[in-house]
Amino acid sequence: MYDIKKAIKSRGYTLQYVADELDIKLPSLSQQITDNTMSIKRLQEIADILSCPLTDLLADADDTSITLTCPHCKRTIHLQVINQD
Repeated sequence: MYDIKKAIKSRGYTLQYVADELDIKLPSLSQQITDNTMSIKRLQEIADILSCPLTDLLADADDTSITLTCPHCKRTIHLQVINQD
């Protein structure tokens, strides 16, 4: 599981700042995060705002996989983060 709120706060930003940058309301952003209904495009936009790689939003240090639900077709998408160091 991933924690976008933690990633935002750890970089010194607030959810309100990110919502403003995305031109959406804070409750909408919070709901997308809570419901795990964020598109990859939206995740990439957040990563760009935070100046971090998308993978930083997809997995925490203890987990290398993530499951997303497509907001359009409701299919489950499983992603595995591979560290290429």
